[in-house]
Amino acid sequence: MPGEGKPTFCGIVHWISFFSAREIVMCSKIEAMKLVRSENSVSRRISDLLIEYTVRSSDESRRSRCYSTGMTEQKKRIPKELE
Repeated sequence: MPGEGKPTFCGIVHWISFFSAREIVMCSKIEAMKLVRSENSVSRRISDLLIEYTVRSSDESRRSRCYSTGMTEQKKRIPKELE
């Protein structure tokens, strides 16, 4: 049965590669967390800029709607000379 008796070369390589891969993943996660913490101020600034851009673009679209509505209302008005 597998797992009984002397360990085989393939079994040893399998477990070494398994634990090495697991260690690499853990180290990568730790490094990623360190990077996120160090870059936290940058990510906050980016999110602030995205919020600012969203607010600006919604304001501009509101303004353009107001301008387009104003233009159509002006076109509909009949000048006083023609009344």
